[in-house]
Order: sequence, then structure tokens, then C-alpha cells
Amino acid sequence: MKTSYDSAAKSGYLKILSGKVFRSVSVSPSTICDFTADGELIGIEFLGVSEQYLSKISKGLSTSKLELM
Repeated sequence: MKTSYDSAAKSGYLKILSGKVFRSVSVSPSTICDFTADGELIGIEFLGVSEQYLSKISKGLSTSKLELM
């Protein structure tokens, strides 16, 4: 899992898998999920966040098991 942060846009991206984005879904006004053509989650974009917040999200996800329904 990799993170990137754009300080000018105050947005962060959490890359979960490598792959080509087929579809992006806005799950809230500040969160966009990117998926492959097979429906696998590639990454999550967070809008209007600080770099510290993105780091906390990344650390929390890397230490817990994700179960998507």
C-alpha cells in the first residue's frame, strides 16, 4: 500500500493495488474509490485532508484486516 499527497489540492491517494482504473465511484463528497474492470479496489482518493490525516488512515488500514461487502 502506497500513499501520495498533493499539498496544493489538499488531497491524498491511498494506492492499494496496481492496475488500470476502469471506474471511479464517489462514495462521499470527499472520498472517491477507483476500481479495475474486474471490480477490484485499486485506490482511494481523499479530498480536503491533511498529510497527517492520510498517514493515520494508511497506518490504520495496514494494521487491520479489510473486509469489503
